Amino acid sequence: MSFLAVIPHIRVQGANLQTSGILLGGVPLMASTMFAHALARKLSVKDTGVIYIHHDRQDLGEILKDNYNRIFFHPAQRRGSAFINKNDYSSKNPNALSLQPTASCHLHLSLVIRFDGRRRPRLADLQKLLMNSRFAGGQITSYGEVEWADDNEKTLKDVLGNTIKTGFVVLDRQDVLLAYQQSQNLNRLQAFTRLLALTKDGLNHAFGEHHGLSFLSATNLGYALLEDPKTDRTGVRQAYTLEQAVIPTPHAYAEPLIGLVQYVSIRQLLNVANAQNSDNLDLYEEEQKPQQPPNLITEPLRQLSDNPQELFWQYQWQTHDGGDVFLLRQSI
Repeated sequence: MSFLAVIPHIRVQGANLQTSGILLGGVPLMASTMFAHALARKLSVKDTGVIYIHHDRQDLGEILKDNYNRIFFHPAQRRGSAFINKNDYSSKNPNALSLQPTASCHLHLSLVIRFDGRRRPRLADLQKLLMNSRFAGGQITSYGEVEWADDNEKTLKDVLGNTIKTGFVVLDRQDVLLAYQQSQNLNRLQAFTRLLALTKDGLNHAFGEHHGLSFLSATNLGYALLEDPKTDRTGVRQAYTLEQAVIPTPHAYAEPLIGLVQYVSIRQLLNVANAQNSDNLDLYEEEQKPQQPPNLITEPLRQLSDNPQELFWQYQWQTHDGGDVFLLRQSI
């Protein structure tokens, strides 16, 4: 039996802003899917998807200018909290502990998690877990009224439109990246970096008007293993049984997979559905209008408005070119 856990307006303090080693500020999709997985294990159910709704993010740091008057963000740093040896002290100040290279933020988000199990757990058990859980390394300070919901299209639209109401859902836009790469005759990295830098006029030139491609961004969508997992590597975090016996834990080095995503407001998504389902259309006038060719870039929005079930992000292992890949994808 599938059912939904609706957790609106979660506020997280001191979350990790570094989505990967090369990316700062991506939407924490990996953290949200693994957060749902941790809840599922503790509730003895299976997690089968997560919808992430972005409300706000406050980056902890300051805006500075360099000698060339270029503006950049400088994350707030923390001092080491414990003394181990004299190397922990700053090389410039013998009385100060060294800085820890971190980047943090405060988050305001909502989650809709789809679970699969024989029955719904008690709502009190879920609330208790939320009170003692962390999200992306940060502390959950508050959240709205948590509720269970049926897993169907009508209920999900009601949850988005009436329970959560505002915010931005996150869409996988690999289709946009591939279309731009092919149309501009670029390699994947060139297409990716240029897309993120395009202004409204640049997007109009590339995809035509009414493309709906505002708020494009980048985030970590998985990992590609660089080697076969090993269980005899020292210094890795091990799993333990209840009797504190060590469980051999496979470990492998991996590199992050950065993908293109789009923030789409709930209002915009639902308005597409309302426009399609409107009964106030002049049928004669519609028949006289010439048929416009479908815009492949806006087609995912139309599909999602018809079936918001495809908003769920799911994780899966894939074998690609002989290597193992852990990937987050939407069915869209």
